Amino acid sequence: MLAISMMNHFHSAIGNALSIVWRIANYGLLFITGIILLVIIVIPLCLKALGYRVDEPGWYTANIAWEKRDVRLCDNIIAYNILGPPTNERIALCIQKYAEKSKDPSVCASLLLTRHALECVGAAMHDVRPCPLGADRSVSGNGIDATLTECVHGPATIRNNACCTVSKARFLKSFNDCTGVSGSPAISDQCYSGLSFKNHDASSCEKISNPTIKAGCIINAEALTQDPSICSGCTPALESIEDL
Repeated sequence: MLAISMMNHFHSAIGNALSIVWRIANYGLLFITGIILLVIIVIPLCLKALGYRVDEPGWYTANIAWEKRDVRLCDNIIAYNILGPPTNERIALCIQKYAEKSKDPSVCASLLLTRHALECVGAAMHDVRPCPLGADRSVSGNGIDATLTECVHGPATIRNNACCTVSKARFLKSFNDCTGVSGSPAISDQCYSGLSFKNHDASSCEKISNPTIKAGCIINAEALTQDPSICSGCTPALESIEDL
């Protein structure tokens, strides 16, 4: 009888222990569930209530910022989901898209110390260049489509074209004279902008008449002066045409 009694007590103790473990497990499960809900739902909602644009794509926020004419909305982006692009990439894209819509390179100033500064200015000024330059150093506009070699050694009708002056100012280290295109303000502005870009020198920007182009020129020059490596993918200038 004693053995049976002890066995019953043992079974009872085991049952009580399992019951306690089960309660603890339930509480633990509830706790873990609460933490998950807090992380996934509650915190993002709180951030949105505080004005943050949680996990919004940069292009999407840029559209809203442009509608409200307030580029500062881009700074409210926060990447909460670790699987998407980081916060700084989203903000940079937002500012770049805003600059593209506004044609205002001055908004790119906040990206000055990043590789996005040049891309942002380029997006803002994409439609204001009368002499589009190609990555192969070719140039078009003002009645010509010419290579850099043609701009240097081609017929006079090409060599003397104002857009060839722009190309040489940007791509030849030995050519630093934009005075020959002073009769066309738009081409002259692009020439001095390219000259500044090539030499990483903001002083050339002061000769630009268009305030928008001047602003972009200064930002580019300052960005390149502080960190030339941000232009590692840019088409480099040549010492001479023979280097082609």
